[in-house]
Amino acid sequence: MSSGQWNEKAQSRLAHDASANLLKVWQMVKNGKEPEDQSDRYLAKAIRMHPEYQKELDALQEIGAEIEWAYPKGETSPATHLTCSAVAESLIQNNKSAGVFSRRMKDKGLSDHQIQHMVGMIFLGEYRLGCLLGVRGEVLNPRRIDTLFRKYSRVPPEEFSRKLEQEYRSWED
Repeated sequence: MSSGQWNEKAQSRLAHDASANLLKVWQMVKNGKEPEDQSDRYLAKAIRMHPEYQKELDALQEIGAEIEWAYPKGETSPATHLTCSAVAESLIQNNKSAGVFSRRMKDKGLSDHQIQHMVGMIFLGEYRLGCLLGVRGEVLNPRRIDTLFRKYSRVPPEEFSRKLEQEYRSWED
Protein backbone atom coordinates (compact mmCIF):
# COMPACT_ATOMS: atom_id res chain seq x y z
CA MET A 1 0.00 0.00 0.00
CA SER A 2 1.40 3.39 -0.96
CA SER A 3 1.53 6.28 1.52
CA GLY A 4 -1.03 8.12 -0.63
CA GLN A 5 -3.47 5.22 -0.30
CA TRP A 6 -2.84 5.01 3.44
CA ASN A 7 -3.38 8.75 3.87
CA GLU A 8 -6.62 8.61 1.93
CA LYS A 9 -7.88 5.65 3.97
CA ALA A 10 -6.72 7.21 7.25
CA GLN A 11 -8.41 10.52 6.39
CA SER A 12 -11.60 8.72 5.43
CA ARG A 13 -11.60 6.76 8.71
CA LEU A 14 -10.86 9.89 10.73
CA ALA A 15 -13.71 11.77 9.00
CA HIS A 16 -16.07 8.85 9.64
CA ASP A 17 -15.14 8.65 13.34
CA ALA A 18 -15.40 12.43 13.79
CA SER A 19 -18.79 12.42 12.06
CA ALA A 20 -20.09 9.65 14.29
CA ASN A 21 -18.84 11.45 17.40
CA LEU A 22 -20.36 14.78 16.36
CA LEU A 23 -23.75 13.15 15.82
CA LYS A 24 -23.44 11.24 19.12
CA VAL A 25 -22.76 14.48 20.99
CA TRP A 26 -25.63 16.20 19.12
CA GLN A 27 -27.98 13.42 20.30
CA MET A 28 -26.84 13.98 23.90
CA VAL A 29 -27.43 17.74 23.58
CA LYS A 30 -30.93 17.10 22.22
CA ASN A 31 -31.63 14.77 25.15
CA GLY A 32 -30.39 17.34 27.66
CA LYS A 33 -27.44 15.16 28.70
CA GLU A 34 -23.90 16.34 29.31
CA PRO A 35 -21.13 14.20 27.80
CA GLU A 36 -18.66 12.62 30.22
CA ASP A 37 -15.60 13.27 28.04
CA GLN A 38 -14.21 16.81 28.38
CA SER A 39 -13.58 17.17 24.64
CA ASP A 40 -17.17 16.16 23.97
CA ARG A 41 -18.37 18.75 26.52
CA TYR A 42 -16.56 21.45 24.52
CA LEU A 43 -18.24 20.15 21.38
CA ALA A 44 -21.64 20.12 23.12
CA LYS A 45 -21.14 23.75 24.14
CA ALA A 46 -20.26 24.64 20.55
CA ILE A 47 -23.43 22.92 19.29
CA ARG A 48 -25.57 24.83 21.82
CA MET A 49 -23.92 28.11 20.74
CA HIS A 50 -24.76 27.42 17.08
CA PRO A 51 -28.48 26.70 16.77
CA GLU A 52 -28.23 27.54 13.06
CA TYR A 53 -26.53 24.17 12.48
CA GLN A 54 -28.88 22.01 14.50
CA LYS A 55 -31.41 21.36 11.71
CA GLU A 56 -28.60 20.14 9.45
CA LEU A 57 -27.32 17.83 12.20
CA ASP A 58 -30.86 16.47 12.64
CA ALA A 59 -31.17 15.82 8.91
CA LEU A 60 -27.81 14.05 8.74
CA GLN A 61 -28.69 11.98 11.78
CA GLU A 62 -32.06 11.03 10.34
CA ILE A 63 -30.68 9.74 7.04
CA GLY A 64 -27.46 8.36 8.52
CA ALA A 65 -25.36 10.35 6.08
CA GLU A 66 -21.68 11.05 6.39
CA ILE A 67 -20.95 14.63 7.40
CA GLU A 68 -19.36 16.78 4.74
CA TRP A 69 -16.21 18.37 6.20
CA ALA A 70 -14.95 20.19 3.12
CA TYR A 71 -17.15 22.84 1.57
CA PRO A 72 -16.55 25.05 -1.48
CA LYS A 73 -14.31 28.06 -0.93
CA GLY A 74 -16.17 30.84 0.86
CA GLU A 75 -18.61 28.46 2.56
CA THR A 76 -18.28 26.93 5.99
CA SER A 77 -18.88 23.31 6.86
CA PRO A 78 -21.01 23.22 10.03
CA ALA A 79 -18.99 20.22 11.23
CA THR A 80 -15.69 22.02 10.74
CA HIS A 81 -17.06 25.20 12.34
CA LEU A 82 -18.34 23.30 15.39
CA THR A 83 -15.07 21.41 15.76
CA CYS A 84 -13.05 24.63 15.56
CA SER A 85 -15.34 26.18 18.17
CA ALA A 86 -14.72 23.18 20.45
CA VAL A 87 -10.95 23.55 19.96
CA ALA A 88 -11.22 27.26 20.78
CA GLU A 89 -13.17 26.48 23.95
CA SER A 90 -10.56 23.92 24.94
CA LEU A 91 -7.84 26.55 24.50
CA ILE A 92 -9.80 29.07 26.59
CA GLN A 93 -10.19 26.53 29.39
CA ASN A 94 -6.72 24.96 29.28
CA ASN A 95 -4.27 27.55 27.97
CA LYS A 96 -3.42 30.28 30.47
CA SER A 97 -2.82 32.96 27.81
CA ALA A 98 -6.06 32.10 25.98
CA GLY A 99 -7.90 32.25 29.31
CA VAL A 100 -6.50 35.71 30.06
CA PHE A 101 -7.39 36.80 26.52
CA SER A 102 -10.93 35.50 27.04
CA ARG A 103 -11.39 37.30 30.37
CA ARG A 104 -10.09 40.58 28.94
CA MET A 105 -12.44 40.35 25.96
CA LYS A 106 -15.32 39.46 28.29
CA ASP A 107 -14.48 42.58 30.34
CA LYS A 108 -14.76 44.56 27.09
CA GLY A 109 -18.33 43.31 26.64
CA LEU A 110 -17.85 40.47 24.15
CA SER A 111 -19.95 37.30 24.28
CA ASP A 112 -18.51 33.81 24.74
CA HIS A 113 -19.38 33.12 21.10
CA GLN A 114 -17.49 36.18 19.84
CA ILE A 115 -14.50 35.26 22.00
CA GLN A 116 -14.50 31.69 20.69
CA HIS A 117 -14.31 33.05 17.15
CA MET A 118 -11.39 35.31 18.05
CA VAL A 119 -9.50 32.47 19.74
CA GLY A 120 -10.25 30.27 16.74
CA MET A 121 -8.90 32.91 14.36
CA ILE A 122 -5.57 32.98 16.22
CA PHE A 123 -5.36 29.18 16.40
CA LEU A 124 -6.27 28.61 12.74
CA GLY A 125 -4.00 31.43 11.62
CA GLU A 126 -1.10 29.81 13.43
CA TYR A 127 -1.93 26.39 12.02
CA ARG A 128 -2.04 27.80 8.49
CA LEU A 129 1.21 29.69 9.06
CA GLY A 130 2.92 26.53 10.30
CA CYS A 131 1.75 24.66 7.22
CA LEU A 132 2.92 27.47 4.90
CA LEU A 133 6.34 27.64 6.49
CA GLY A 134 6.70 23.86 6.60
CA VAL A 135 8.04 23.94 10.14
CA ARG A 136 9.84 20.67 10.91
CA GLY A 137 7.87 18.52 13.33
CA GLU A 138 5.93 21.42 14.83
CA VAL A 139 3.07 22.93 12.88
CA LEU A 140 1.92 24.88 15.91
CA ASN A 141 4.35 26.95 17.96
CA PRO A 142 2.92 27.13 21.52
CA ARG A 143 5.15 30.04 22.55
CA ARG A 144 4.08 32.09 19.55
CA ILE A 145 0.42 31.29 20.23
CA ASP A 146 0.80 32.44 23.86
CA THR A 147 2.52 35.62 22.67
CA LEU A 148 -0.32 36.34 20.24
CA PHE A 149 -2.99 35.85 22.92
CA ARG A 150 -1.15 38.28 25.19
CA LYS A 151 -0.60 40.78 22.35
CA TYR A 152 -4.17 40.71 21.06
CA SER A 153 -5.74 40.86 24.52
CA ARG A 154 -4.67 44.51 24.50
CA VAL A 155 -6.17 45.27 21.08
CA PRO A 156 -9.64 46.87 21.01
CA PRO A 157 -12.15 44.25 19.77
CA GLU A 158 -13.19 46.40 16.82
CA GLU A 159 -9.58 46.36 15.55
CA PHE A 160 -8.86 42.68 16.24
CA SER A 161 -9.72 41.16 12.84
CA ARG A 162 -7.96 43.85 10.84
CA LYS A 163 -4.78 43.71 12.91
CA LEU A 164 -4.66 39.91 12.97
CA GLU A 165 -5.17 39.79 9.21
CA GLN A 166 -2.28 42.25 8.78
CA GLU A 167 -0.11 40.04 10.99
CA TYR A 168 -0.67 36.97 8.83
CA ARG A 169 -0.54 38.82 5.54
CA SER A 170 2.98 40.00 6.44
CA TRP A 171 4.07 36.34 6.72
CA GLU A 172 2.66 35.44 3.31
CA ASP A 173 4.62 38.14 1.46
